[in-house]
Amino acid sequence: MPDRNWNEHYASGQTPWDSGQADSALVAAVEAGTIPAGRALEVATGTGNRAVAAWVTLQTARLAVRRGELDAARSALADGLGLATTLGLLSLKFDAFVCFAEILEAQGETGCARRILAFGADHPAASALTRDDLRQRLAQRPGADDPPSAWPGIELDELIHRIVVESHIAHAPLIATLHGAH
Repeated sequence: MPDRNWNEHYASGQTPWDSGQADSALVAAVEAGTIPAGRALEVATGTGNRAVAAWVTLQTARLAVRRGELDAARSALADGLGLATTLGLLSLKFDAFVCFAEILEAQGETGCARRILAFGADHPAASALTRDDLRQRLAQRPGADDPPSAWPGIELDELIHRIVVESHIAHAPLIATLHGAH
């Protein structure tokens, strides 16, 4: 196998990594009723696909927010953002701010959501396109005409870290820090 490229493997139908069977843990979970049977997208997590997996996980978190499943949203956000951090994907870190702001809004923390979006919109490491997108999202939020609140001095890496590690406690310490920045 090492002497052939991936395209040749797929073209010849020789894909020994593809068993054609569903993952046994997934089958057990469906049969136990833990998760409903249905269709799913499986994103391989090989080196070239981890960025896609991180992006899909962040989109899954946003979908969970819309469905009112905040625990699932926080967990998926932490997973996707953790992977984006491991890969060093700055653009996905800023994409995660949108998801985090949506989670904060769903928790009734609109002011904190605005602070997160404003931080990203003004951060020099964000691309011009990303800053514009975050500013547009910020302008669509309630309180768009209110003066911006002070930022508590948290740096980008610390903020990312706290979003990931505080997911299991609904980001309560981070929210308290953001409230203290008035």
